[in-house]
Amino acid sequence: MSRMLSHAGFEVHVASEGAEGLAKIKAAKPDVVVCDLSMPGVNGFGLLELLRNDAATAHLPFVVVTSAEDRESVRRGLRLGADDYLSKPLDREELIAAVMQALDKHRRLTQLVAETAFSPQEQLLDIYRSRSGRDDQPHVSGPAGARVSETTGRLVQQTVLFSGALDQTRQAIGDGLENGIADRPSELVVRGYRVLAKIGEGGMSTAYLAVQESHQRKAVLKVVKVRREDDESLWRRFFQECAILSGIDHKHVVRIYDQGFGDEMAYIAMEYLAGGTLREVIDKGVSRRQALSLLSQAASGLAEIHQHGIVHRDIKPANLMLRSEGVLVLTDFGVAKRLNHIGNTVYGEILGTPYYLSPEQAHGGHISPATDLYSLGVIFYEMLTGSRPYEGETISEIVAQHLTAPVPRLPAELSEFQRLIDSMLAKRPEERFPDSAAVLSEIDRVWTIQALHNSSLM
Repeated sequence: MSRMLSHAGFEVHVASEGAEGLAKIKAAKPDVVVCDLSMPGVNGFGLLELLRNDAATAHLPFVVVTSAEDRESVRRGLRLGADDYLSKPLDREELIAAVMQALDKHRRLTQLVAETAFSPQEQLLDIYRSRSGRDDQPHVSGPAGARVSETTGRLVQQTVLFSGALDQTRQAIGDGLENGIADRPSELVVRGYRVLAKIGEGGMSTAYLAVQESHQRKAVLKVVKVRREDDESLWRRFFQECAILSGIDHKHVVRIYDQGFGDEMAYIAMEYLAGGTLREVIDKGVSRRQALSLLSQAASGLAEIHQHGIVHRDIKPANLMLRSEGVLVLTDFGVAKRLNHIGNTVYGEILGTPYYLSPEQAHGGHISPATDLYSLGVIFYEMLTGSRPYEGETISEIVAQHLTAPVPRLPAELSEFQRLIDSMLAKRPEERFPDSAAVLSEIDRVWTIQALHNSSLM
């Protein structure tokens, strides 16, 4: 592989085992990593996980190399966040194409994020100050996060990983996780909060379980990981999330208690959601009536944020969480977008999670409230059937199905929900439900039919 890449004009760094590869990646700061899953020491899976859990390397494109028949390894690699995979024996053209595609994807994502329109920093600070009634900046101290590395033009031939393909944020919130960690001290100090433990970490921020001392209630502190001067765009995105959430008060949208900005760090204090994620609920199995109820609650939350001119852009089971009483809540507005008004669109941004990505997100097209409805339709199909409507062994395969595959048909016993699926998973946004209110109306229609059917059997 190294000879093929060198002959193609790449600068290549080679490592014979995982620990050496990790050290070279951190030292050389490459643009892409190509890795054999079966290398000695820290294997490809271990290296991929280490890179994805480090803010400085979380977005590195990663391509895995494995045997042609090892499909389970491919699936595992994609779940961990690999961008693509190659089968042995390697073909030169295939190798070069995979590397170029990974580099191009990384370049486009970097450019799109850099060009994302944010409100000026001072304007966002003014919003915070006016709503909080405070002009001071709260005291926040703690470890500053690692700086995200920049594109360098170099290539490490070690492992190929997909960047930003699957979940980077792990929201480990729930009664099961809290047991056994609440007595572990944290280095983070935030005035007004007793920090219990770190409970999750993502590419943008770290989550801590805490107690808000003024109200003696549990809270989750979402803390940005880098200093302002280290990553201005990351700070702006964090400010954007604060501004979006501070203007919403709705049963099905996560509640914000407090916000704080300092020179070293910033935080959002939000409600502690003890019911866990919808991902956990789906994995345990969902009845038809539960699926319809959860869909209704999610659509209600989307109706509210869309009324405020906001598109979430990353609707997926991990970002839908539940309170202890079972109420579904929209969370994680880190890539949400504020539009000028409902009906406006955003162009050219492809942020999102591949399994739940709308066709317009896949090709960098028009983003609108219909984008969120498509992602919600994928989730509803998964709740009903236990599987996603579009699967694949590579990100490219999954995205291609979102773009071209027909809307899947439900089994005969679920046919009453086909109209919902058809109108949420339509390829063209204009062929979907016009808004979340229309989704709720269709849910009411299905519920009415079910009620009439049940009463006729009594």
